[in-house]
Amino acid sequence: MNTARLRFRGTVAAASTLYVPIPIPMTGRITIDLAWKDATSSAAVTFETTMFDSVEAPVEVAGDAWEWKAEAGVPITGPAAAAAGSTKVHLSNLGDGVRARLKIVAAANSDLEIYSS
Repeated sequence: MNTARLRFRGTVAAASTLYVPIPIPMTGRITIDLAWKDATSSAAVTFETTMFDSVEAPVEVAGDAWEWKAEAGVPITGPAAAAAGSTKVHLSNLGDGVRARLKIVAAANSDLEIYSS
């Protein structure tokens, strides 16, 4: 049985960036659920991957441009200060040794919950 686990619950302050680690199981398949609970949340959300280890490319910091790369084929619709809502992203074929995270850049205070499985 595959159960979604809470990765983040809280508010991302306006004009700040949050990095949320997304573990990748041996199957190379993940599902991400992103929910925003109000009509004022607004943020850009990007799925990023790296092949570097946690010492060279820690999840919690921006890092150099060559360490973490946005996956071009993974569009994520985030909150747009219009209504409460959610989005779901399914990914597969993530290779062995790949690490992943969500990069969230808040344009307004954003009340978010993020799950992955």
